[in-house]
Amino acid sequence: MIADFKRSGGKAEGIGLAIYMLDPSAKSNVRIKEHHDKKDDPERVLLIATDSALPVLKTMPAKKAAHYFMDSIETWNIQHRKGQKQPQNAWEQIAVSFSPQDQNKVTPQKAIDITREALQQVASGERPTLFVVHGDKNHLHVHVMYSTVNSEGRIHNLHEDFRLWELEMERLEIKYGLFRVYTRKACADDDMNRMPDGTNPTSTEHRLQTHTSEPSCKKRLRDIIDSCINSARQLPENKQFATFIKLLGKKGVGVSANLQSTDRVAGVRLYYGIFSQKGIKASRLGRAYAWSQLAKTVCFDTNNKYHLSLLKTADNRISQFITSLVTKEIDTAKIQTEPANTAAHTKNSSIKASGSSAAGGGGGGGSADIPDFYPDWLKKYVQSLLAEARNTEAQVASEQARAAETALEVASQMHLAYLQRLMPRVSRMKSEHPQKQPGHQ
Repeated sequence: MIADFKRSGGKAEGIGLAIYMLDPSAKSNVRIKEHHDKKDDPERVLLIATDSALPVLKTMPAKKAAHYFMDSIETWNIQHRKGQKQPQNAWEQIAVSFSPQDQNKVTPQKAIDITREALQQVASGERPTLFVVHGDKNHLHVHVMYSTVNSEGRIHNLHEDFRLWELEMERLEIKYGLFRVYTRKACADDDMNRMPDGTNPTSTEHRLQTHTSEPSCKKRLRDIIDSCINSARQLPENKQFATFIKLLGKKGVGVSANLQSTDRVAGVRLYYGIFSQKGIKASRLGRAYAWSQLAKTVCFDTNNKYHLSLLKTADNRISQFITSLVTKEIDTAKIQTEPANTAAHTKNSSIKASGSSAAGGGGGGGSADIPDFYPDWLKKYVQSLLAEARNTEAQVASEQARAAETALEVASQMHLAYLQRLMPRVSRMKSEHPQKQPGHQ
């Protein structure tokens, strides 16, 4: 059992929600196209019941019944709060869903009885309540709307009472022998293994999956990461991280690391599907996908300069920047002034630089070879790669020097690839806008 979709509000919002609850033909989201004919739909409204209010019949028009019930709540609240301030929210609503595995155990009437029992424990006292059982999904669920004021005039406004609903779901599952939901935050105090791991879909994702029968973008992204991890872990530990990053790129997943000034990785963002533009924090996919856990899984070594160089060269912002340059108008004169072999010249001159220039004196260090139209973050990124290559060449073992050179080679290839993609566009722009020859008016 799961208690979810909790809402509250005033009379106008309550009427709209009550109409949705009572209307046999209502849909939760009319913007999502249905994939089946209405004639094939199962019966939506199976049973209606009320407490402390006159009965609502299934034969009554949904709009009329909704107005009727909300008038009852409004009258009740005024009568039981005479001379006192009215509640900010006149009503609250929540949906209690039963597992498909319990379809032979729970009838619509029993579903209402169990939901009523839970409500009495969470919001005690007599109050106008509307129960509507829906059967249009593969699981039975009960929408319950109730007044926030009980018969004693007390307002139900408990802080984070969702935890109380979770505990009641747990108690009733045991009492009636229903399917047990294992991950519950309210039950994690006694057993940390029951803490949700963050992979459960949000309400929006769940509704989209229900209507389209397709996995969410987060689910697809988790599957891709799991596949890349499984492939990488077939190799020796010193090759797992590099393979993992390479496989992510092949499957269309961009990576951008949050690197601090000390080269400590504070986290990563992933770019895929609907998250291609702004990205999504890896931790939002679940605790197992947070960088602290992911780094251990794929054997990332903070002290390995090759691993850090891979994260920098794989930064998704670079490919986004290159794409933006290719797809928008660029000053051809600016491009023509850039040397065609900038990347190769940068690589060769930086590795052969003297110790004094590597120390940062003057304007040396390859900064003059970085195109002026690069954004500041990309200039700093290239400069850090050059400085890292020079320091590595002079100070550390040959294996790490080769790793830094490899990283620099990747950066050079990326820059050359950018020029190769850009020059056809420049040529086309020149042909469309030829320069005037001398002597022409």
